[in-house]
Amino acid sequence: RQMCIRDRFNTQLSYSFSSGAPICEVFADFDNITGMTNRVRNSNPGDYTVTSNVSEYNVFEHVELTISGPTFIGLMFTVVDSNGNNVGMFSPDSQVDSCNGNAMSITHSQSLGLTTKTLFWIPPENLVGNVYIEGYVLSGVSGNIPSQSFYRFVRDDLSALELTESDVLFLNGFD
Repeated sequence: RQMCIRDRFNTQLSYSFSSGAPICEVFADFDNITGMTNRVRNSNPGDYTVTSNVSEYNVFEHVELTISGPTFIGLMFTVVDSNGNNVGMFSPDSQVDSCNGNAMSITHSQSLGLTTKTLFWIPPENLVGNVYIEGYVLSGVSGNIPSQSFYRFVRDDLSALELTESDVLFLNGFD
């Protein structure tokens, strides 16, 4: 259900979905995205970057994924294995929430108006090999849908961030 909220950053009305993005899957082909037909679709990350605090993950630590760039008002991210299956979970906060109750994907729960946002991904209990961060960033003016643009991070355009499996061994004691 769509709802209208007052944007605290520029006092214009903005429209967002109370459950975040109307989609919960990241598609390489924009034709598969429904509910976003009025927005410009960019098949690349544009001026946005996603960086990680680690280059390898292990099952005992969370991974910090930071989205940076020009002001963005929305996002939707997931982490997939080499077969394209969602893996791990995101830790929601006051600005982003699990997508339709499934914390394997995370989306905005309000109009963000940010230039940087850190998401916290919790790896799966068992290592699954290389994983890929995929997602969309929504830029533009809140409440003015024709001026909004989607930028994407998907594997087939080489803009997704890759994290490799870590073979860190945790010992029971220290020498």
